[in-house]
Amino acid sequence: MLWVKGVPEEVKSYYSTLKFKDVIETEDTLVSIMKFFDNSLGIFSITNTSVDIWDSKIEFVGTKGTVSFSADYPVKILYLIHEDPAVATKLLALYELLADKFSEAPPVSYYGTKHREQMGDFFNVILDKTKELFIKPEEALRTLSVVEKIYNYEKK
Repeated sequence: MLWVKGVPEEVKSYYSTLKFKDVIETEDTLVSIMKFFDNSLGIFSITNTSVDIWDSKIEFVGTKGTVSFSADYPVKILYLIHEDPAVATKLLALYELLADKFSEAPPVSYYGTKHREQMGDFFNVILDKTKELFIKPEEALRTLSVVEKIYNYEKK
């Protein structure tokens, strides 16, 4: 949402630890409603209380189309529709082109795959294997500003 709509102007969030009270140091369920500059709304919800462990999904629903995809292994498009079928075809072709990049199954890990990928990216820059981070520091700061809005709402 941040890349599509920018930093939200307003955020209302609720979070709780429902299932893993004695296991994790943070909430296991969170829901945020975000209002953007043009009065459009976005919903961000996370939970790891599902029996479908670490099966992260991202869904965008807009006026021109909808896409839903898994964010962990294996990366797959779950649903894609666009008002222009040619756009949907191009997106599916791009997915097919990149799908092989994510074909290796990760080992089972408490935090899934994303933390390890972020750490690997960081170490590759430090060790001069790559010149810059995949996610630029400026983008990380924008993301942090949204996270702060998410968590500050309930404290008011």
